[in-house]
Amino acid sequence: MVSRRAGPETRKVLQELSQIALNTAARLTLAEYGCSNLEKSLALERRKRKRKSRLVEQVRDAKEREEQEKAQRAREREEAKASKAAETLRKRQERQAAKDARMAAKARKKAAVAARKAAAQRKDDDDDDDDYVEEWQPRRSARQTIGKNS
Repeated sequence: MVSRRAGPETRKVLQELSQIALNTAARLTLAEYGCSNLEKSLALERRKRKRKSRLVEQVRDAKEREEQEKAQRAREREEAKASKAAETLRKRQERQAAKDARMAAKARKKAAVAARKAAAQRKDDDDDDDDYVEEWQPRRSARQTIGKNS
């Protein structure tokens, strides 16, 4: 496998080196397995390399999948965290609104009680003023009252 990013001359040199390495490995395989044919040995070595490259590719794919899954889990955690924060804020606002409503109801009730007390106090004051005026007015004699009524 030659790097695609390499220039054409570099690729050519790398391919030659790869072929030399393949031939060397084939000769070693030839000696190792006792093959008498260099072509068979080369084919065996190519199969080994293909198998190894497939394994390397599978490992790379597995790592990529793991990374993607890890990133997905991280995104899900962030989304869950944001969702939980929004839910917490919503609940806090609901509790605050309920508290404000209770306080407003309590304030209205206190205001109503204060208004009733003030009205009762004014009524008492008016009654007391009438009594005060009646007590301190000079009393008329029965003749004055009769004369006035006639």
